[in-house]
Amino acid sequence: MTMKTDKYLFAAAALTVLTACSSDYDFSENGDMERIPVTLAYKTLTTTETRAAQNLNEGTFDSGEQVSVFISQTDQNSWTEYTYQTIADGAMIPSGTIPYYSNDYNYDIAAFYPQLSGETFSIQTDQTTDAAYKQSDLMYASVINQARQHAPVTLDFKHKMAKICVNATPGEGVGAITGVKLLNVKPEVTYDKAGNVALNTTADNIDVTMSNFGAAVIPAQSVSGNFLAVTTAGGTATYRFDANAFEAGMVYTMNVTVEQSAIGQATDVPVTVTNATASHLGWLVTNKGYIYQTAAAIPAGQTPVAMICYLGEPGTADHSSNDYRGLAIALKDAANGVKWCAKEEYERCYELSSDNMRGIAETMVILNHTWNEGHTSPAAEAAVANSGTASPVGTTGWFLPSSGQWDLIMSTLMQGAAYEAATINAWFTTAGLDASTYDALSGSYWSSTQSPKTNFQYYRVIQVYRTDTGICTDYIGGSNDNYKYSTHSVRSIVAF
Repeated sequence: MTMKTDKYLFAAAALTVLTACSSDYDFSENGDMERIPVTLAYKTLTTTETRAAQNLNEGTFDSGEQVSVFISQTDQNSWTEYTYQTIADGAMIPSGTIPYYSNDYNYDIAAFYPQLSGETFSIQTDQTTDAAYKQSDLMYASVINQARQHAPVTLDFKHKMAKICVNATPGEGVGAITGVKLLNVKPEVTYDKAGNVALNTTADNIDVTMSNFGAAVIPAQSVSGNFLAVTTAGGTATYRFDANAFEAGMVYTMNVTVEQSAIGQATDVPVTVTNATASHLGWLVTNKGYIYQTAAAIPAGQTPVAMICYLGEPGTADHSSNDYRGLAIALKDAANGVKWCAKEEYERCYELSSDNMRGIAETMVILNHTWNEGHTSPAAEAAVANSGTASPVGTTGWFLPSSGQWDLIMSTLMQGAAYEAATINAWFTTAGLDASTYDALSGSYWSSTQSPKTNFQYYRVIQVYRTDTGICTDYIGGSNDNYKYSTHSVRSIVAF
């Protein structure tokens, strides 16, 4: 059995809906506007499939959908519910009573898709059709303190479920895939007008039927044990997670090759680095992109190459892209005693900004910079090569950390305590690594960040991470040790 699980933010997850004013206004005799109806507009979905496709609800609503819209006087939390229906001409019309803006106060607006009924929301047990999938795909949008106006008001719908895509292919001698199910799923959530969605942990577990090469949505939840069943002409293969958290608004793609040996068995599915959550801080990342709590748990054929050192929201790990939400640090130094630039350089190789969380972009600019004759960039080159160690599958590839990323890594691993180098290095031994498989962080390390100071002389100064203080700085002891032609160590990181 081979299985690859990828995780990413819903593509085009925000469905944009406009609240606008009708062109049909009521005026008093003196010309003052009295009533402005609240209408909604949308864009139609142009494609659909008979099974639940993997791209449903990722751009616009389909025509004929029902949406629950709640409106309250701002801060009063006294909601009136309206039902809106999407129609083919790009509008959304109320199915009954028409709400109007007030002349005296502002409104809070909360909207849910699909139309709600009761105080809880449950997913469908069979999501093999578009209709059943959509009825399970809870989304929410809100506008706070909205004054009456003629201009459109944008409602940004966010997915409140986790999306699971399964692409199962039969191995040799297995026969055709005839069915796919998600097992032991908690199906129900509670919600409020502020958009808070909570899993009902007391609800009975269900199995969710879905299409192969299709998608299903489930409430955000942690899963341990049997989770995926793939039925073939030759029998059913079951796959289980040791521990995996499915987060709202995220997509998880499981690419499964069902081998003959998996039929009739429950096979463990390791967690990929792209599926890592905050509970996986300090876990080891192997060359194949799977993560394990300790070195002893890593199976034959995989090698630990990095350790997860930061996990956050999408876009926080590296600002070169909005996608990256985690960082993993290489287990060994990429180089020791190397220069940032082979010769003294007074030139700035990239435009600086106040954003020092762009290690990927800074590394690439350094590598692509046209240096003066005889100048190279040994530190960046060493970071990308990382002594020939392949970067984990599913990650960006090795790069030189920015100063902000060094600070982020240290603060994350210290868990709010005062900095101690021994505490940082203890993470490696806690993961069960022996001295031959990792290098303790010691001495000083290059960052990819040039000095933010504007004086021409500072163009040759690079911010260096110091293990004795745990911070990146322009100077060590007031000397020129941070000049580009000085020597320090290099430790590579990856983002995911």
